[in-house]
Amino acid sequence: VQDFMNPIKKQGVQVLACRGNHDKWYDIWIESMNPVYKYICEEYGDIKYSQTIKDVHFIVCDIYPTESIRNWLECELKVHKNKPIVLIWHYNLTGPYSDWWSEKEKNEVYEIIKNENIVCICNGHWHRTQNNIWRNINEISGSMESVKICEYTPENGLSITSKII
Repeated sequence: VQDFMNPIKKQGVQVLACRGNHDKWYDIWIESMNPVYKYICEEYGDIKYSQTIKDVHFIVCDIYPTESIRNWLECELKVHKNKPIVLIWHYNLTGPYSDWWSEKEKNEVYEIIKNENIVCICNGHWHRTQNNIWRNINEISGSMESVKICEYTPENGLSITSKII
């Protein structure tokens, strides 16, 4: 994991890591021994976590917001009510392969976030770099060929660029 993360960090990119479905099923019976799981927990304190960077609050919801993560997400949003929010999880909301979680679950997430200051939702499951709109929210999908750099200012809003790694 360090071999992948270190070159990105050396380029000055602040990394917020999120586990993907291939990482989760590396060895489902011994999750705590999974190298990606261990890295995220050691680096960020838990598989789900949040950080504020330059007045924007980032909330990482593991592979996707399960019921327990949705409960945690609701609390996070209440605590950071007045900040711009970026949500991060692995499964995409739209397009091919967006059926790895149910429409019911997506609707439950939307009910939690619909009145919040969500700048964008970042994911990577589809292995394509693209931008979509999901219920009037920017959905940014990243892939292995590039890293999405998201910059936000209250004056200019969201700016998205790609950086080849």
